[in-house]
Amino acid sequence: MLTGLDLLVIVFMILVGIIALSISLMFLLKNEKAKKIFFYITSILALYIAYVATRIGFVSGYPVNGILGILVGLVAIAGFVLERVFRKNDKVFLISRISSASVIVLGLLTAFII
Repeated sequence: MLTGLDLLVIVFMILVGIIALSISLMFLLKNEKAKKIFFYITSILALYIAYVATRIGFVSGYPVNGILGILVGLVAIAGFVLERVFRKNDKVFLISRISSASVIVLGLLTAFII
């Protein structure tokens, strides 16, 4: 029988695996279309992690974690908007990918570790 903590560890490990796979494929693939697809997947996961961090922070009584979750979500949205506005610029796309990858790692730390 699994307890709540066991389920939390399982969900955390699944999220870390999916995130590691999407971040690595976002940077290692040569195909631009595939890079964009994995960038979108990473952005969606970053928004989900930001939501989880915000919810955990405010419900459990840690408003600093909730505010960090909101900031993580705003940076994830900013990276997505930056990529959509400057579609043809490769340097801006690289900045968007780096910001998305760093935000998702910070969101995981905010939600589950800190």
